[in-house]
Amino acid sequence: MGYEKYIASRTPRPVVLQLDDDEEITIKIVDIPWSLKNQKVSLSLKWDSEGNTVFDGDNYVRECLKLMIVEAPWGQTTDTFLSTVGDNALGAALEKLVPRAFEGKSEVSSPSAVKKES
Repeated sequence: MGYEKYIASRTPRPVVLQLDDDEEITIKIVDIPWSLKNQKVSLSLKWDSEGNTVFDGDNYVRECLKLMIVEAPWGQTTDTFLSTVGDNALGAALEKLVPRAFEGKSEVSSPSAVKKES
């Protein structure tokens, strides 16, 4: 196998979000290519007048989710939808989908399930 195994798949894959009340929501996601992830990290960095940087994690997570989720029961994943999520279980499950900004991979080890941490 050559370089192909290192290319981000743009083929949607199902993921089951496991929520607190044993409810499951199935969505479809695509991988974010390395360069696009880095772009979202860069756009989420802010500089203050003294040259210090602050990372806007909220912006990074929202932008990644909008790119990654291609099919969901709520329709298109938008800023408006994400701002209405009031359930911590759904929010936490969605956050687990996002690749860590400053490390290699997301917490999702299996493409088929995101489980609630006990």
